Amino acid sequence: MITLTYGSSVIVHTVLLATTTIYRARINRMASPLIAS
Repeated sequence: MITLTYGSSVIVHTVLLATTTIYRARINRMASPLIAS
């Protein structure tokens, strides 16, 4: 049970990290033209 919970938390953490990275990349792309101008 402990191993299963640990495995799930690792997967959730990885997905959350990936989502945050992609989200930041999209914001940077959208903000770049605004900053440039």
